[in-house]
Amino acid sequence: MSQPPPPPPPAPSPERRPDPGRLVLRWHRGIGLALSGVFIVVCVTGILLNRSQELGLDRKVVSANWIYEWYDIKPEGEVASYRFKTGYLSSLDGRLYFDDRSILPFDTLVSVVELRQFIAAASNASIVLISPQGELVKQLGPANLPGGTILGLQSADRGTLTLKTSRGVFRSDSDILAWRPDKWYPTLPTIEPSPTPPELEAAILRSFRGEGLTWSRVLLDLHSGRLFGAAGKWIADISALGLILLALTGILYTTKYLKKARTNSQT
Repeated sequence: MSQPPPPPPPAPSPERRPDPGRLVLRWHRGIGLALSGVFIVVCVTGILLNRSQELGLDRKVVSANWIYEWYDIKPEGEVASYRFKTGYLSSLDGRLYFDDRSILPFDTLVSVVELRQFIAAASNASIVLISPQGELVKQLGPANLPGGTILGLQSADRGTLTLKTSRGVFRSDSDILAWRPDKWYPTLPTIEPSPTPPELEAAILRSFRGEGLTWSRVLLDLHSGRLFGAAGKWIADISALGLILLALTGILYTTKYLKKARTNSQT
């Protein structure tokens, strides 16, 4: 008995072409997930900026030190203070302060002496006389001094100044205008720096920063990416391009889906 012929092999299935709609959908999802965090930040900061006047963000000054450090608005040195009965004389990064009020630009504070009517403060090249209330009375520059780098300041009678410089030791008259050679008195008491109270240090830092940063400025820099420097600008640019691609892929996929649905409904 003859065997029946074997069944013919199955016909090869037609090649399945990749669906452009699925590819567009994958791109759409990938871009949305990758940039979702950036989009949320941009949207939240945009809403807050749009309501900055109502929320008072353009008037509220940032007090967090780390934000000023991030902006690199910070002094290079530390506050050095001398305590007197009427207040604190302090210096910070080339400025002299009485309590939290800036008096004048001043080099590194070398020595401080309390006279009967004034407080005398010396830098390496100048001397200033300040009233007990912190008002500037007189400033003596190199033309009014014996010359040389100032190394120390003292007073034996609280009415005149004894100045130690790299050229020698000199004593002033009662008006602190004329100088004559003298000797240094190592046994005279000196005024040493005092610890700066935390509230005063914070007030001096605020004065050093001027009006400070407002929250609206910080939010604007975060919104635009400038808060993170050059990298932040690139992130903002890439996010903007990603948003454009997100919109385009959404339009393409929606158009493809509507066309397919219309075709199916007609058949």
